[in-house]
Amino acid sequence: MQPSTRTTEFTERRAAEREVDALVAVLRAIFIGLFALSVTLGPRAQLGEPLPLLYGIVAGAVYNLAVAWWYWRGRHIRGERTLIVGLDLLMFSAWIYLSGDDEMARGLFNFYFLLVGVAGLWFGGVGTMSVAVLASGLYLGALAYLNPLAIDRNLHHALTVQIPFLLFLGLVVGVLGSLQRRERERGLQARALIAEHQERVRMAQELYEVLVPAEPPQLPGLSIGARFRPYLPAGAGDYYAFAPLGPHRYGICLADIAGKYTAALTKIPLLKYASELAARQHDDPGQILRGVNDLIFDDFQPDRFVSALYLVVDLARGTLTYANAGHEPPLFLRGGEARISHLEMGGSVLCLERDLQVPVVEVPIAVGDTLVLYTDGVTAVQNGRREEFGTTRLAEVAATGSELRLNASQLADRLFEAVDNFGPVELRRDDLTILVIRVDTLVPAEPPLKALA
Repeated sequence: MQPSTRTTEFTERRAAEREVDALVAVLRAIFIGLFALSVTLGPRAQLGEPLPLLYGIVAGAVYNLAVAWWYWRGRHIRGERTLIVGLDLLMFSAWIYLSGDDEMARGLFNFYFLLVGVAGLWFGGVGTMSVAVLASGLYLGALAYLNPLAIDRNLHHALTVQIPFLLFLGLVVGVLGSLQRRERERGLQARALIAEHQERVRMAQELYEVLVPAEPPQLPGLSIGARFRPYLPAGAGDYYAFAPLGPHRYGICLADIAGKYTAALTKIPLLKYASELAARQHDDPGQILRGVNDLIFDDFQPDRFVSALYLVVDLARGTLTYANAGHEPPLFLRGGEARISHLEMGGSVLCLERDLQVPVVEVPIAVGDTLVLYTDGVTAVQNGRREEFGTTRLAEVAATGSELRLNASQLADRLFEAVDNFGPVELRRDDLTILVIRVDTLVPAEPPLKALA
């Protein structure tokens, strides 16, 4: 089972958050280590002072190790970032309180800058300013405890230098943090949309492969060549199918649903099953297309229509019967001749009117006769001069292939290659479908039984 887009987005977001959390844990460890080293090796440490602060640093180191272990284990609780920032505020303020000296307290004030930076990464503007304001209040309280006699001097320095700079830093970092979080969210959303699109493309490809045969079937008496390329990888609006209708009798359907993308693809199942059902109910190609129109008309309204072609090849009778509902006229090549006929007779496209009438034409066929069916995307391919490939060029290539005695598959390759090489890919705006059907054998009619004497 493929993970949902929401699950993927949540997983990526949590992974990005953990990366930030790990960075914060490393920075905290570095700063605490440096500070512990300075306190341990400082001149006051040689006199055994200040032991309370040293104990506080040891407690902070243990706390930081616990946080690092928490991250390493992949644990998570609701509001853990707020809890960690709150504990850090209390820890830094406790160090200032335990330092016992207002000069050292000024140095310890720098840890608040680190904490404001972390808040900018985690909370954005409002959260960062809240941390800066709370840190300022705790610092003033610690100063008042350390040296009540010098509170005026300490307060002046704190209010004119340290706290304004801390608040300014909080404002800048908060804005930058908000921008960074917004960009990260956009990046995650973009990746989620790309993943969703890729999943839709994959599902559409699988659906289209189920509905339209990847390879033409083996029909005794006929050889078939089929070449298809969708305009988009998600599928297409072109549809073709081959169906046995009885002994030595085959139905061939080629259709093109107006429109591109998913909207046309979603109509393919309706067209497929409507054509199969209509073929079971009727023998006449015109009636088959009329039945298809009746079945899909309501579902294709108000802005979808279908050009369709239905042919019935009867190898026992030696006939080709066809009905054309607004589709490109097939090319008909007589065996051994370079002359090509266009089976022009046709009617209106499907789904424009309910009472559809499509004329039916029957022509005789012989061994070696070839049909070329195609969609309008083939003839509409343009070259660099905006000239279309057109039916005339298609007929010329087909005639050349007939003279060379190419089989159905080879002729389909030759036609598709000619179209594919005609113009640049960026000018194509439709699917390409070419079907080649050649009559290999006819089944002679069985003679009537003689009457018993």
